[in-house]
Amino acid sequence: MQKNKSELLAELFAEARKRELHGLKTYGAFDPKTDKRFLTAEAQEEVIDVQNYLRFFHRKYPNTNKETLAARRLVFALYCALRDLEDLEMRLTPEKGGRI
Repeated sequence: MQKNKSELLAELFAEARKRELHGLKTYGAFDPKTDKRFLTAEAQEEVIDVQNYLRFFHRKYPNTNKETLAARRLVFALYCALRDLEDLEMRLTPEKGGRI
């Protein structure tokens, strides 16, 4: 039985929290005052990975064209939103000087 949107949202947040806790062991606690990463650029790299995974998925399951196209459109929309956020991040932290 497929989960409804509320259940999927709860699942997303729970999985994100698990990954955050796992990251604490590896990277330590996130401190926004000392963190030097360019977060929007890192997010864009992850979205590019998602785009590749979907392309590979479609190659593995070629009869999923409609579904993979819909997902890839969402990935593109997210990438565009992240580029907009990147512009904002650059204005908020000009010492970073742009993309990584």
